[in-house]
Amino acid sequence: MNRVAVFLVNFPDHNLLLPAVQGLSSIAGVKEWQAVDGHANLVVTVEGSSDPLLTYLNGITQNASISMCEVIDGLRNGDRPGLTPDLAHAWVFADVEAARAEQVRLQLKEVAGVVKTMEVRGGCDLIVLISGSTLDQVDRVISQEIQLLDGILRLKRNRVINLTTL
Repeated sequence: MNRVAVFLVNFPDHNLLLPAVQGLSSIAGVKEWQAVDGHANLVVTVEGSSDPLLTYLNGITQNASISMCEVIDGLRNGDRPGLTPDLAHAWVFADVEAARAEQVRLQLKEVAGVVKTMEVRGGCDLIVLISGSTLDQVDRVISQEIQLLDGILRLKRNRVINLTTL
């Protein structure tokens, strides 16, 4: 099985985001990417070697802050859709009490709006993709459902930006 990792990229100059995303789909190993508004500018999922992505990003700027979360286990929740243009989305990066991590993952599977959960190492413990009809609905799921779970220590939310509607 190939290694899967999620990269968080933060550009020192926000004007570098559009040039960066224009070529991402052609980079070997890049499975998906989203521009986001939060503690990062870009979330990129890579399968296999991360070298092509890192070489590409370093060609755009040497000053980007890049962190990696290696996916240990990823679960897609049933028949729920992934990223679709008619829904609002957010990536949530969560730190979780080690003793409650499995319990939190199982509870997340039951939360309406949770599309995907990934247990990771490096940077956080869990990555969660949430979808809703509006960003307000997504924010309510985060604040009223996820943030209140026993074992959640800290959350970082990154709203997905649909660059085609800008």
